[in-house]
Amino acid sequence: MDTSTVTNLIEKDISVNLQKIDKLMHKVEKRKPLAEIEELLIKTKNKNRIKQYMKAVGVSDKYSLDFQFAAVNAMGDLIKYIHNPSELVMIDSVKRNGHSLRHIDNPTEKVQLAAVSNNGYVIEYIANPSERVQLSAVEDDGFSISFIKNPSEEVQLTAVNQNGYALQFVENPSEKVKLAAVKHNGKAIKYIQNPSIDVQIEAVSHNGLAIDYIEHPSENIQKIAVTHNGNAIRYIENPSEEVKQLAVKNNGHAIKYIENPSEIVKKLAVRSKPQAIQWIDNPSKIVRNTAKRL
Repeated sequence: MDTSTVTNLIEKDISVNLQKIDKLMHKVEKRKPLAEIEELLIKTKNKNRIKQYMKAVGVSDKYSLDFQFAAVNAMGDLIKYIHNPSELVMIDSVKRNGHSLRHIDNPTEKVQLAAVSNNGYVIEYIANPSERVQLSAVEDDGFSISFIKNPSEEVQLTAVNQNGYALQFVENPSEKVKLAAVKHNGKAIKYIQNPSIDVQIEAVSHNGLAIDYIEHPSENIQKIAVTHNGNAIRYIENPSEEVKQLAVKNNGHAIKYIENPSEIVKKLAVRSKPQAIQWIDNPSKIVRNTAKRL
């Protein structure tokens, strides 16, 4: 029997079972599950029919265990119709949809861990989560730290290592946390007041454009920034000749951000990117020839 024949038989069987389900639905009463329908629903795994059936029956502790697993695996939040579900059913539910946690009273730590591993943000629904749960949540999404009161430094570090911008939700971060944040995303420095020189260096070393968020950067910081990304010069007021040269060496097109570039800067720019000549007004013959040779 070939694959297409098997597929057709399966589809036909599912279609027949769905028809049986639809015929039996009129027999469904509130809080009175029907084993016959549940067996058919387990076979078909049809999400809409399962939801329709559970909505008709309502909250009950009489659903078969096999059907409970089938239901929460189809749609995690259907656990809201199951009275006193087992821990395993809860875990399956939140693994399918972390937000199902909001329908579970007093979830165990195992259930909480399964939920935040699926979606870190659902820690919002957990009263007094353990550090283990907090760590699991921020590992999934650093921004979930916004729902954690007084997170430890370890939780803070885990959050900013997942997403540097999570720093914005950390009150009075340590130097270690600041460094970790800008290492992940240089632009996270915008959430730091009066960053230390070490933090500034770490930030522009990973993203030259982060210099945009540093007030009065030193010449050394400027050099590091444009060496990483020549276009960072657009955020530097009155750059020195050396900074200009470093910028166009990294990216010739950065010359478009330089007012009255010197002949050396022009040559370095077209040597880096011949097309950068488009940004140079009245280029000299030497500059034009340099661009042509490359």
